[in-house]
Amino acid sequence: MQQTEHHTFREPDETREFPNGRAEIVKFGLGAVGRLTLEPGWRWSSDVKPIANTASCEAPHMQYHVSGRLAIRMDDGTELVAGPGDLTSLPSGHDAWVVGDEAAVVVDWFGAGNYATEDALSPGSALDVVVAFGAAWARHDLDAALALVTDDCVFDATGPNPDGQQYVGRDAVRAAWQPIFDDASSGFDEEEIFATDDRVVQRWRYSWEGGHVRGVDVFRLRDGKITEKLAYVKG
Repeated sequence: MQQTEHHTFREPDETREFPNGRAEIVKFGLGAVGRLTLEPGWRWSSDVKPIANTASCEAPHMQYHVSGRLAIRMDDGTELVAGPGDLTSLPSGHDAWVVGDEAAVVVDWFGAGNYATEDALSPGSALDVVVAFGAAWARHDLDAALALVTDDCVFDATGPNPDGQQYVGRDAVRAAWQPIFDDASSGFDEEEIFATDDRVVQRWRYSWEGGHVRGVDVFRLRDGKITEKLAYVKG
């Protein structure tokens, strides 16, 4: 269950230094938030790639850009430059570098927990993935939610009785979730969440105009994304 917490980057729980930058990590009960300070000349493929040992950055991000300018190139060729006041949602698979002579400072709500470590893809990040997934549902942002699932994701829906319906693949899952995301009156409230290895269990209450249900989701993750979401509700 979410608790009231108050933290400050003036006293981070952890500071990770890497060439031309650092990550200050503040840990919450439901995850971690990071403040990344990237100096002029910083580039992920030069300064962090040797630590992460991956071809490109595999940590998904949800970031607020405080200062400086940061260029991002996704593995599919998409490029963008983010500056002060911008928000970016970045799936796995990208490079990034500082533009200009001013340090880039970003606050990262997703992906900071294992950033610039050899464990960037470890199961320990499973909780962060599902927390970010829940945040996308809260915003009714279907594209952001789907960016956190694998191409072959399996979704077991709660209905119809008795066993529900199974949807396989991102396109099928999109079609199943679209009506839920389109209903502006609906919303999920998390009651409890915990993780073990590549599994996350979440208790929730789903409300809409005129009613509600309570249930549980059992998630399985693979390579930093949700590959299985099994949903159950109280009768």
